[in-house]
Amino acid sequence: LREKIPVVASMGDVAASGGYYLSMGCDEIVAEELTLTGSIGVVTAKLSLEKLYEKIGFVRENISKGKYAELDVDNRGFSKEEKEYFENGAQKAYLSFTSKAAESRGMELTELQKVAQGRVWTGKQALDVGLVDKLGGIWTAIASAKSRAGIDQEKSVKIVELRAPSGFFARPAPFGASLSQSIISGQPLAITDTVLPGLSSNISPLECIMLESLSSENPEL
Repeated sequence: LREKIPVVASMGDVAASGGYYLSMGCDEIVAEELTLTGSIGVVTAKLSLEKLYEKIGFVRENISKGKYAELDVDNRGFSKEEKEYFENGAQKAYLSFTSKAAESRGMELTELQKVAQGRVWTGKQALDVGLVDKLGGIWTAIASAKSRAGIDQEKSVKIVELRAPSGFFARPAPFGASLSQSIISGQPLAITDTVLPGLSSNISPLECIMLESLSSENPEL
């Protein structure tokens, strides 16, 4: 995607671990000052209920084929070989994560390790240690994307927010979205609205949506 269009990540309240992993593939990472991010690491474990099963008198028999087929069974802990295999897998995943993070940030792996190992940073701290590029919110990210795409900052653009399909288990759309139209047509809930030029960068996307709706209904606004 980056080969065709600029991609800028805008971090909200939390974008750590997997959230940071996704951001690494972007051209630029924008975080808020109090965003919780980083957490470059791998956490993995196995739950053993062996003692509980003994206590309640539950007996479970495992029938398997393959050296590591019972790696995740819950009625016993790891064998020596399984533990070594499990730990090696975690180390490989961690090396993959940190190597990609180092490449993304233009760091040596040894330098990246100093800010990795599961450490969590605020957005401001992440900027200081080189894990993000800029502080700001969604509008800062949009401005950066415009600049990278060669779009004038005053030019109106469209914001498209992708949401889950409508239905009983769908997440409700924010106030001001065309909820009724989406439900009637059976289309995924989405917001497609024009960003009004000249608005303060402190105005949220939702407020912008509501303002545009008001301005279209009341030309005098």
